Amino acid sequence: MTDNSNDLLLTTARGVLAFLIGILGFALVVVALFVVADIQQRAMVDESAAADPETMADWKALGSLLGAFAIGCLALRFVLDLRKIVVSVDAGDPFIARNANRLSRMGWMALGIQLLLVVVGEPGVVEQTAVGASSGGFALALTLFVLARVFRHGTALRADLEGTV
Repeated sequence: MTDNSNDLLLTTARGVLAFLIGILGFALVVVALFVVADIQQRAMVDESAAADPETMADWKALGSLLGAFAIGCLALRFVLDLRKIVVSVDAGDPFIARNANRLSRMGWMALGIQLLLVVVGEPGVVEQTAVGASSGGFALALTLFVLARVFRHGTALRADLEGTV
């Protein structure tokens, strides 16, 4: 165990992650309220309007809201897992199996977010996202999967070392 209370990087990371958790939580509540309001509005609309092209656009808007909510949930879980890793680094014990599992899970969440962004995105945005921002997101997912293996290997090496001492 080390005393990292004066470590500027860890202090900043804890603060930024707490801020992100608050922002993501607030955003999820707002999007959920929009989804509920949209569904309630649909319940009041006459069913004969179902063939109307404007109604189809409204369904796409609801799909985008639901996609945004799913992305927000994944992003919040991602940040919560990252916070747990920072806490373990702060405690001086980052090479544990739980962190390897967290990194792997974060890789799957990053991949899921990128796939949802492609599915939910507007047609003009999908091309930009698939070439630009998504490539970074896919690279992040790959990096997290590799780091998860590094952490698993580091955890096994440490266990072997402790067993020989």
